[in-house]
Amino acid sequence: MKSMEQFLIIVLLAGGTLALVPVDETTCDLRTNTFPCSPILEGTVYIQVMNDASGREMKCLKVLPSVNITVFNLKKEKIMIDKEFSNRLQFLIKNGTLKITNLRRNDSGQYSIEVFNSDGVQEKNILFTLDVKDNGEVEALVPVDETTCDLRTNTCPCFPLLKGTVYIQVMTDASGHEMKCLKVLPKGNTTVFNLKKEKITTDKEFNNRLQFLIKNGTLKITNVRRNDSGRYSIEVFNSDGVLEKNIHFTLDVKDNGNVEALVTDDETTCDLRTNTCPCSPIFEGTVYIQVMNDASGREMKCLKVLPKGNITVFNLKKGKIMTDKEFSNRITFIIKNGTLKITNVKRNDSGQYSIEVFNSNGVQEKNIHFTLDVKDNGKVEAPVSSVLLVSECLSQGEMRVSCSSEGGDSPQYSWTLDGRTLTDAELLSVNNESNIITLKQHVSGHLVCSVRNNVSDAFKEEIISTCGFVFISCSLFNGTQMSGWVHKSSNTLCPEPTGDPTTATQTAVGTSWFMFGLKAAVVIISLSGIWLYFTWKKKTTLEGSAVPQRMESPDNSVLMIALSSHSNT
Repeated sequence: MKSMEQFLIIVLLAGGTLALVPVDETTCDLRTNTFPCSPILEGTVYIQVMNDASGREMKCLKVLPSVNITVFNLKKEKIMIDKEFSNRLQFLIKNGTLKITNLRRNDSGQYSIEVFNSDGVQEKNILFTLDVKDNGEVEALVPVDETTCDLRTNTCPCFPLLKGTVYIQVMTDASGHEMKCLKVLPKGNTTVFNLKKEKITTDKEFNNRLQFLIKNGTLKITNVRRNDSGRYSIEVFNSDGVLEKNIHFTLDVKDNGNVEALVTDDETTCDLRTNTCPCSPIFEGTVYIQVMNDASGREMKCLKVLPKGNITVFNLKKGKIMTDKEFSNRITFIIKNGTLKITNVKRNDSGQYSIEVFNSNGVQEKNIHFTLDVKDNGKVEAPVSSVLLVSECLSQGEMRVSCSSEGGDSPQYSWTLDGRTLTDAELLSVNNESNIITLKQHVSGHLVCSVRNNVSDAFKEEIISTCGFVFISCSLFNGTQMSGWVHKSSNTLCPEPTGDPTTATQTAVGTSWFMFGLKAAVVIISLSGIWLYFTWKKKTTLEGSAVPQRMESPDNSVLMIALSSHSNT
């Protein structure tokens, strides 16, 4: 299958059409993880129910407020499937895995899998939630959907659908209780509703949309809006006005394919001290992530966990923060209250993160794991198109190349040369904000600029060569060493000999030997002169010491020496 996918991609590229993004696959493990399983629309999800389902029977239900739907029945190694999942659902008995392909928006919801042994006795009842994420494609509208959430057993976010209805089970029976529900906001909490003496008063935002069913302790919200998303707190009092409990929950309104007016400046708060469920900020909004009460005197390292290698999102050291280029100018860490703030949240901020916390001695205190799941804000992302690649030669032979695309939201740029990533030895500079790179003088080959976002990708390629510059190193007649990059047509650094190449070569060689001979002659003459001088000096000294010198008068000293020498001969 993998080779077939590669073959199709190659064929599409050869035909000048962009390769399709392969079907997205998601894995969820119900053995260890109770968080919502979030597969991609039209993708495939593998849900690990148990290690081995051999010899067992199963019944899977989709839990709805009105009546449950039997998704599949497994009995005597045979599976019966509801028509909604026909040809899309498979259960792999040997490894206890449920596989669903071509996921739809209305596959989202709460499910229950009842597991029975070979004697028909129920062994367990496994509850899980599917939260199908958008893949950027605008679908036909989904009819009004109903969602149920149970705060008695599940503290993870509740995922109602936009313009749908949500039933939130607060308690089994609220008779005789009073309640106050708050929406928790960074700038101040808002009272959503008050329940007192069996009467409910609601905030204008929820007017005619909110109802509390006292007999079964259920909160019902209809015509759910995007800005209903957020953190909530329900304070429950007994008949004497004594606070019995404070229940915290999160609403995370999902897109149903309906394009609304954009939500502006959305703020989301997440508390890692108490909640390990995914944090779901709004696309292009702001999220406040409470890491601890106070981070004074501590150091931190935040990583984005990826299959091919983690990315350091930020480092906090000695009160200063260093951020990755992807989060440049978007991350702030408020040390006094231990809160991480991210503005202008992007779709690709979604993922798993790890924050390593160290004390003042550099000893790791804790490692905090959390998940960001960026929600749609109703904006349909425009695809990237018409990639433009422009190159120009600079004065010293470097090449500046810029890449841009028309349209496209949140584009990401990447460069390759001859099918590989550019190296530091080839790059003189990189400007990620303007998507401009400067290549060194020697670089040439097949340069590709790729642009992508969550909707599409595109690329532009160009065969580049050097700008006509060559590196020259030579010695001038005075012995000076010269080197540098020069253009072939205007080489004034080391002028090339003119005339016949053979003659020029012979002249250059002759000149070289002449200079060598001249230097050698100077050295030999200098050494010979020194030798003759010292030889003469020595001989004169010896002769002078062998003849007695009679010096009656200083004026006749030379003559006396000469006569004395003559008489001896």
